[in-house]
Amino acid sequence: MLCRALKYMPHAVLKLMENMPMPWEQIRDVRVLYHITGAITFVNEIPWVIEPVYIAQWGCVHVRLVLSFSDKLFTIIIVNPWSSLVGVE
Repeated sequence: MLCRALKYMPHAVLKLMENMPMPWEQIRDVRVLYHITGAITFVNEIPWVIEPVYIAQWGCVHVRLVLSFSDKLFTIIIVNPWSSLVGVE
């Protein structure tokens, strides 16, 4: 039975990736479909989005990520790991 269920694994992973919560969502409840033997589980839902809102939300997330990475990069460049060893003999 497990071999029969494994042929549907790529589809199950695709449906799972489609329905993962977005960064601005705290939780996402979805309906699932279980295989009769319990060998595999499918997410039984199609995500519906309003495209302009979706693009705007991802744009906001992108700006936040760029700002956080630029701040971290700047701190990494400034902090020198050998500076604590200067003057130590």
